[in-house]
Amino acid sequence: MEALLNHLLQTEDKIIAVNERFIVKNIEMKNEFDLIQLDLQQNDILYQGLVMIKGTTFPIPKKADILLLEKMYLKYNENFELKLYIEGKIIKEKLITLEVNKTYNFEN
Repeated sequence: MEALLNHLLQTEDKIIAVNERFIVKNIEMKNEFDLIQLDLQQNDILYQGLVMIKGTTFPIPKKADILLLEKMYLKYNENFELKLYIEGKIIKEKLITLEVNKTYNFEN
C-alpha cells in the first residue's frame, strides 16, 4: 500500500487503479455528506480514516468483510479537507488477520 500511496501522489490527476485486498476493521457512517469512513487492515498494517462515498460499493461494507480495493484517489470534501477516497467491492474470501504493528491515519 505504501508504494500505491507514493504512486498516487506522483500522478497528475491524483487517481489510480488498485487491486489489493483488505479486511474491514471499523466502519463509521458520516450521514451528513453520504460518506463512509473505514479502517482497513492489510497484513500487519492498519489504515485509518479512508473515505468511501455511499453507493460506490454495494453492499455497504461491514466489519470483518474483505474489501477488494479497485480505485483510490485524493479529493477535497465539502469542508475543503483533503481526503483519501477509495472504491471497491466486497469479495467472498478469507484473509488471515495479523496483529497490527504499524498504523497510518488519514483522518484530519
